[in-house]
Amino acid sequence: MAYLNQADLSGKNVKAYWTCVDTDYNYKHDIQEMLPESSNYLAGFKIDSSIYDSTQQLDKVLDELVKA
Repeated sequence: MAYLNQADLSGKNVKAYWTCVDTDYNYKHDIQEMLPESSNYLAGFKIDSSIYDSTQQLDKVLDELVKA
């Protein structure tokens, strides 16, 4: 969130990921709200505790992030 406060993402395509452990906090919504209107939010992915222990799951999420 600190990065979003200082980065100039005007006119940029944005993909985001965040890490969390057993939380229902809505980072996707907050990230979208913080971006300038001229930016293009392409994708957001949560990497949580269900993924940390599975290389296969982590690879899947990261592949989706790259493709989006």
